[in-house]
Amino acid sequence: MKAFNLLLLLLLSLMLSACSNNITIKLNAIDAEQIAPVKVHIFEHILAQPYLIETKNTLFVVDPGAAGNEKMIIEKMQQLGRKDLAFIFITHSHFDHYGAAAALKTKYKVPVIIQKEDALAMAAGETRLPKVNGWGYVGRFFLPLGELLWPPGKIKADIFFDKEFNFKRFGVDAIALHTPGHTPGSSVLVLNDKFIFAGDLISAKRGKPTVQRFYADDWSQIAESFYKVKTTEPELVFPGHGKPVSGSEFQKLVPVVIPSTE
Repeated sequence: MKAFNLLLLLLLSLMLSACSNNITIKLNAIDAEQIAPVKVHIFEHILAQPYLIETKNTLFVVDPGAAGNEKMIIEKMQQLGRKDLAFIFITHSHFDHYGAAAALKTKYKVPVIIQKEDALAMAAGETRLPKVNGWGYVGRFFLPLGELLWPPGKIKADIFFDKEFNFKRFGVDAIALHTPGHTPGSSVLVLNDKFIFAGDLISAKRGKPTVQRFYADDWSQIAESFYKVKTTEPELVFPGHGKPVSGSEFQKLVPVVIPSTE
């Protein structure tokens, strides 16, 4: 059994190294006081994918990902010749989204921002999966292994908010909106009124985008949060897992009705 566990750890580590990739998307958006492209650097990953958003005057991270991902982000910043990281925004308190925040916070002395309902779980280094459906049962079963491979540590937020948060103080035209359901404190970041970083509200890991249907704190709230975000009519949505989703694709999505059995 011990040999099997070691082999499994090795295979997962190899999968991790094989599934990491970096792509960049330029967004035609208004940056600060002039028209300039905003660049979104996407670090494709076997777990949640980090986003490094680059504007002319500001650099920030949305969901740095699991512990160890900070190396990819730091390397990209070095390639860009930039050290001016302004903040780290966490969409929700699952280890594959916040684990790398501690190392980045320590290196760049920047604040970590999260909705207040998820702040305690992140500070405790926890990932809570109270309700699961379908493949979610598999994910919950392997959660201890994931935390063993990528131990998240305990990360204390510097800024936490209630219903929404405006990033104007950082020179960024963006707001965070509380979108509970996946976790009590799940939230999304809306950039320039038309680009959304959605965390795990939706997923496009296997090509076809779907509203969250595997993990929840409250299934009904997921639907409510999705329709709330839908009213913003985004042009492009960046999910926590998978490829970017066009605004038209996003508008066609429908939440899955999942009866509460737990």
